Amino acid sequence: MVAAVRTRRRGGSEATAIEWFGQGKSILLPTQRAASGKSPMSAPAIPLTELRASSRPAAKVESPLAVIDQALRMLASLKLTVILFALGIFVVLVGTLAQTDADIWQVVRDYFHAWVMWVDINLFFPKSFFPHMPRFAVPPLPMPGGMTVGGLMIVNLLAAHLWRFRIQAQGTRLAAGLATLALGIALTVLVILAGHGTGGFQAQPPLSWQSLWLGVEALALLGALSASAVFVRRSVLPLVAAEKEAEPVSTLRLLLVGGGGLVLAGTVLLVLLSMIRGWYIGDEAMRVLWQLLQGGLSGVVLLVGCMLLFQKRAGIVLLHGGVLLLMANELIVARYAVEWQVFLMEGQTTNYVRDIRTVELALIDNSGKETDEHFVIPRPILEANARENARRAKDNQPPVFIADPQDRLPAKVAVVAYYKNADVAARKSADESPATAGTGLAKVIVESPPAKGTDTNGAVDLAAAYVKLADKATGKDLGTFLVSQLASEQLGVDRSPERFGEAVAIGDKTYYLFLRFQRDYKPYTIKLLDVRKDDYVASDTPRNYSSDIQLVDARNGVDKPVHIKMNNPLRYAGETFYQSGYHPPSTTGGVEATTLAVVKNVGFMIPYVACMIVAIGMLAHFLITVTRFVGRREAEEIAASGSAAGPAVEPAATRGRKAKRPAGAARERLHWPSLSLAILAAGVFTFYVGSAARAPRVPPTGMDLAAFGELPVAHLGRVKPIDTLARNTLRAISHRETVKLPDGKKLSAVEWLLEVISGTERSLKLPVIRIDSPEVRQIFQLPERKGFLYSVEELQPHIRRFEAEVEATRGRQPEDLTNEQRR
Repeated sequence: MVAAVRTRRRGGSEATAIEWFGQGKSILLPTQRAASGKSPMSAPAIPLTELRASSRPAAKVESPLAVIDQALRMLASLKLTVILFALGIFVVLVGTLAQTDADIWQVVRDYFHAWVMWVDINLFFPKSFFPHMPRFAVPPLPMPGGMTVGGLMIVNLLAAHLWRFRIQAQGTRLAAGLATLALGIALTVLVILAGHGTGGFQAQPPLSWQSLWLGVEALALLGALSASAVFVRRSVLPLVAAEKEAEPVSTLRLLLVGGGGLVLAGTVLLVLLSMIRGWYIGDEAMRVLWQLLQGGLSGVVLLVGCMLLFQKRAGIVLLHGGVLLLMANELIVARYAVEWQVFLMEGQTTNYVRDIRTVELALIDNSGKETDEHFVIPRPILEANARENARRAKDNQPPVFIADPQDRLPAKVAVVAYYKNADVAARKSADESPATAGTGLAKVIVESPPAKGTDTNGAVDLAAAYVKLADKATGKDLGTFLVSQLASEQLGVDRSPERFGEAVAIGDKTYYLFLRFQRDYKPYTIKLLDVRKDDYVASDTPRNYSSDIQLVDARNGVDKPVHIKMNNPLRYAGETFYQSGYHPPSTTGGVEATTLAVVKNVGFMIPYVACMIVAIGMLAHFLITVTRFVGRREAEEIAASGSAAGPAVEPAATRGRKAKRPAGAARERLHWPSLSLAILAAGVFTFYVGSAARAPRVPPTGMDLAAFGELPVAHLGRVKPIDTLARNTLRAISHRETVKLPDGKKLSAVEWLLEVISGTERSLKLPVIRIDSPEVRQIFQLPERKGFLYSVEELQPHIRRFEAEVEATRGRQPEDLTNEQRR
């Protein structure tokens, strides 16, 4: 209950009124004046009975709209935004550290695509930094996962728009804005859905790529000329008229008009030059440009709708809409995106893709004349059965077979042991193995650590298992077999996985047992015609992989060759085929092979559309802000120029008509002494830089080192000047670009390289190898000196000892190395 106290004076008396807000009732009390003639500091006490007799105000009941407004205010809080950003950074940190112990797909599943992630405190003490620190026996802590943080960010952004950005249109403008915005949203959805079709080729324009490029050039030229005409009419001509009439013009406007004119003129010239010389950015870039053009069209329509509804805030509203679309895309990818892989040899045809993140056990009957019959068991069932049998083995109980309620499997299957990542080695007499038939009689499984996200070799887990089979009718033991993906997935002489299957006689048929990557069969076939690897010049560094395939789909009447290369994938039937890898022929013979990454993503167009919406929103917001800023600054400059001569005149930016120079105001003149000093300083600096960059004069009998340094050389797949090669090499081994001699002189990098190439005795004595580690210096028995630079001659006596230390570290895990070996 809130009340106001007011004092009223009438003639020589005073009265104090207490009024309750919202009630319209008050109590009037007489006030006695002090002897000094001043009012007392406080009013006399109010009788309690009189207060009780007055009406007390009822508790205020908030309306539903007020409650919703308060909730939106809380959800749109900037503090909540900061907290969510901090949580997002924390999720990224934890996910990055987790890749030291798990592969990238497990990290994505457990942290980035999880609503709740369980954080192990040991992740913050990676073994690479704390190799000998014991692990903390602390249970994992629950924290909000990537999906939770991302979802709350979307809610925060939506609430901010609903609470802060009010529609500023009414009547016809409001109706037109809503209709245009709805049209833009429909166009955006249409563009996204058009990119993902379930049949036929996608992402193809109605014209050829070259014709589309000509159309883009023509459209760009027309747009640049139109913008130039508007620019001249709206900016240049008023500026000329103001100069003729001696009206004030701000310096900022002069700079902006000059800069804008240069940009427009450069754009027109660039487009004309491209059309005259026939420049073409290539089919790969045109594919991306075509998708961006579609997104840009929807972005422009959305901008018009936002300008009608939100006026000067249109750009920021559209920008946030694009960001919201990007965030929604991550949710769609996490829910619907699927990734596979295709491995093909030249001449091989396949109709399936495989998921290298999981495995399946397959029993194959290839006795049919036209088709093979595959009986598969997915990994979750294999792992669950292996855990159950491991528990039973501790109690000396026999293994239990996998349940087959629909009676589909040709035999009873039990997983005696399962290894997520394992190698296979020759079996020794001391090795214990549950295998009783097949390869397991001569081989044994050796468990390996799982592949990690930090591995640079791109390795994946290759599982292995001991599988027991029994006849379904009689229960007869058919044997325990060793199955490994090293047998079914690794490349042999003819790269045919079927030649490695474990043959099992079940009834009157022979089945082949495989542990393989999980497969997904398609209604079309792909045949590899040719695969090619293009290297950078003078190196084996790949510049491009490409594959020529024959795509056959009887459903859609498709039978055509397709060329796939890096940055130019094939989009067909809602799936995208990327060139992923190249496999050279084996040393014992065989043919080349290719790896294609296959992705099914219903919203692959969303990032293109969202990026264009964000770009258009940022550009619109920038132009609106700059226009308002220029208007304010121009008004300030004009007002400042006339403040000393007369009353300020309202500027054009605020009145909508030309600003007049104040009476008696003189045009601003340049301060020539300051300008002359600045020009002199700029001239001295230019002369100094030019003299330093000038090549030194070559004596008649000397070698032109500058010309030699400009000669091209191929190094690590790049063509570069010899001077660049010399500088980079010297910087890598000494952290410097020159060599300091004992007499104080310096050798340039090119001179040092010539000494090394010539094999002079002096090159072995030059101190160019920097060794900061005390442990390494101790191996070579080197003294500590300033700069830590040593010569080859100083290292030679103990180079064998250093090589032995390096050899001792090969094949060892990083956490098992000593500090000296790490260095």
